[in-house]
Amino acid sequence: MMVALINEGTYPYATGGVCTWCDHLVRGLPEVRWHLVSIVAGDNAPTPPPLPSTVDAVQPVPVWGAERPARRPAERAAARMCRGMLGKTPADLAVFAEGLRELAFVAMAQRPWFTTAANRPGLGRHPLAGVPLAEILLDAWAGSPALPRLTLRDADDAAVLLEHAVRPLAARLPEVDVCHANANGLAALVALAAKWRDGLPFALTEHGVYLRERYFTTGGLAPGVKAALLRFHRALARLAYSEAALIAPVSGFNRRWAERHGAHPARITVIPNGVDPGRFEPLDTEPTVPTITWVGRIDPLKDLETLIRAFGYVRAWLPGARLHLAGPVPAGNEEYAATCRRLAADLQIAD
Repeated sequence: MMVALINEGTYPYATGGVCTWCDHLVRGLPEVRWHLVSIVAGDNAPTPPPLPSTVDAVQPVPVWGAERPARRPAERAAARMCRGMLGKTPADLAVFAEGLRELAFVAMAQRPWFTTAANRPGLGRHPLAGVPLAEILLDAWAGSPALPRLTLRDADDAAVLLEHAVRPLAARLPEVDVCHANANGLAALVALAAKWRDGLPFALTEHGVYLRERYFTTGGLAPGVKAALLRFHRALARLAYSEAALIAPVSGFNRRWAERHGAHPARITVIPNGVDPGRFEPLDTEPTVPTITWVGRIDPLKDLETLIRAFGYVRAWLPGARLHLAGPVPAGNEEYAATCRRLAADLQIAD
């Protein structure tokens, strides 16, 4: 079997839990051949580390690389995408899906853009290149009075972000049997386009909740830009949940997010992250005092400051309670780890 494993900014270029999980998956299934697709920032993707011989190729898909203009604009599809993403009903989602699907075919209707060293087609044309997306977004916005005010500047900024966000629809895959999107969001765009164009089924695994993480990472945007971007990601998440043949979250918490955004319960199988019992001795007793243990990498995305502040209230109510934070500090996150320690000291719970 040939599987296209699709990531956004992680495997095989980055480190962290998701990258480690993917590496275990690839190395643990030697009977499978792999085509790795990684959505990256620009055209100059780093050199990947040594990979197993079962990996046929690594295909970077840039979202902020050089322009690849389409020969004909896709204004009608863009209008459907914008109009559909702003609503909440199943009918709105159907309009959004129709717009994205048309954009996926627009990207392939152009002459391929050759990007790889082997001169193989890696991307079609950018589906929204040349489209007056800011004007289209403003028109769609006018029909949704409950949304925050959208200025012309906001519309321009949102249009830039959305134009780049849909570029993964132009990713061309070799002949594979199935797509495996390792997260919702932009990785799911590649899988959706392959399903629409070539009839390929796709599985969706989720380690975190992609949509929830977008809520954490759009804080610096103007209200109108933030609303546009989050409405796009909400609609995309719902569409991917509805189109995936299998959804495999790592926890019941993630499962509830998927179900609340339209995933059919029969397509969901919770598969918790595995732990090698040979590396850790089993605990046969409970702690002598009330104890909370958190395990994960020390990263702003994990929002440890909220956990530490919450534990401050717990300690005021239960002085004997203990909080253990266990995990590595990735390179570049040293200051965040120091911030967490200072917060604990300020709240007088550093002990």
